[in-house]
Amino acid sequence: MTCPTTSTFFSSGQQAAGKTSLIKTFYRALHEKSSLPEQVESILTVKDRNSNEGTTRFTKVAVKPDADDPDQTDSIVVHDTRGQIWMDERELAQLNLLI
Repeated sequence: MTCPTTSTFFSSGQQAAGKTSLIKTFYRALHEKSSLPEQVESILTVKDRNSNEGTTRFTKVAVKPDADDPDQTDSIVVHDTRGQIWMDERELAQLNLLI
């Protein structure tokens, strides 16, 4: 069986559903680390938790390869989306096209 060298995932869901937290968990599990590198943490920073702002922009994060292994050729890329409080019919149609 031949597997693709890059796997791409999109996270989509309601606001505060844990999409960004899941991506952080993937990264820590794949790299066996308890914290994220600064460059990854800065990309996945949740903005203004006191105002319930959450993720404010579409973000692309490579959770694999390991930056310390330049010979690694396979990768996993996750796209983090801003959580939806509600979706209108047009937004639902666009989401259904992605799914």
